[in-house]
Amino acid sequence: MWALVNEYARPRPEEVEEIDGDPAPNALGPGDWYLLKLRGWDPSSVGLGEGVFDLGKVFSRLGPDGPLNPITSATINEFFDLRYPGFDRVTSPDWRYNCGDYALGLTGSSSVGDVPQVKAYLQGNHYTLALDLAGKSSSDVATVFRELSPGEYVYQRGDHFVKIMIPGGGDVVDLSQKDGESAVYHKRSSRAEAAAYVSSYDNAVRLLYRKR
Repeated sequence: MWALVNEYARPRPEEVEEIDGDPAPNALGPGDWYLLKLRGWDPSSVGLGEGVFDLGKVFSRLGPDGPLNPITSATINEFFDLRYPGFDRVTSPDWRYNCGDYALGLTGSSSVGDVPQVKAYLQGNHYTLALDLAGKSSSDVATVFRELSPGEYVYQRGDHFVKIMIPGGGDVVDLSQKDGESAVYHKRSSRAEAAAYVSSYDNAVRLLYRKR
């Protein structure tokens, strides 16, 4: 289990409340984890990705009656830095927007919701399906990435979404993503490197959407 950071005083149980939507923290490992905040505190007073875990007001609890433990950015980053080797962490972790929200650029009040809503949005009028990569070899994917035109893309890998930006006609691709309560992770790569990253996951669903 990942170490909890205990630099803040633990509140009494009656001083905390569950966070709306019960976003169970991935970084704490397996178990029935709850995410709680100080009662009456409004997390929206902190900007997205700007250190909402670092004020001593967010806590975790294993099960409905477990002890309260402070949780900070360090706890979250320890877990996700290992998940995204080679990527740079560019924000503080935040549970208030997910991988789909980030990939679509729709956060806060513009959030479309969870995975089913993100899929529906991608299949609507704002994006077009550029390619179904399921079953394609790594060389096939490399060919696709060599020929992609500049623009903004979303790569759907199962129930995870990655933002892909091709800023110009050269050999530069920006990959960025977040996952649950994680920070945003970014990597600037070549087209061949981006294709290799996409090909490294063998999911039944691998769809590439282009923003209209």
